[in-house]
Formats: sequence, C-alpha cells, structure tokens
Amino acid sequence: MSRLTLGKRLTCQPQGKSYSRIVARCTLPDGRSLSCAVIAAGAAGAAVRWDWYWRQYGMGECR
Repeated sequence: MSRLTLGKRLTCQPQGKSYSRIVARCTLPDGRSLSCAVIAAGAAGAAVRWDWYWRQYGMGECR
C-alpha cells in the first residue's frame, strides 16, 4: 500500500461505520479506487473483497 500512496494525495469519502470504525472509499490521484488497486496487487492476502460489505458500503466497481 505504501507504493501506491506514499507522497500522493488521496480523496476519501466516508461510507458508514463498521464496528465503531469509519469505512471510507478512497481514490488515488489517477482516479483508481485504492481498494481495487490493493486487491489487484495481490499482495499475499493484504486485501480481499467481501461482496456483502462491498455492496453494503457502496464501494463501486473496479476498472
């Protein structure tokens, strides 16, 4: 994740709360979803998409 974000300005929009934590949709400067980019990188299980939560919080489509 540091390779994707270090020195870059992200845009994040809160989508709700889960277990008292804020859930946010963050976008990289080139318009890509940070969630999608981390999942696509496949960094040894660093992130997985759980469809129920993805839909619940309106995380959008990966391109």
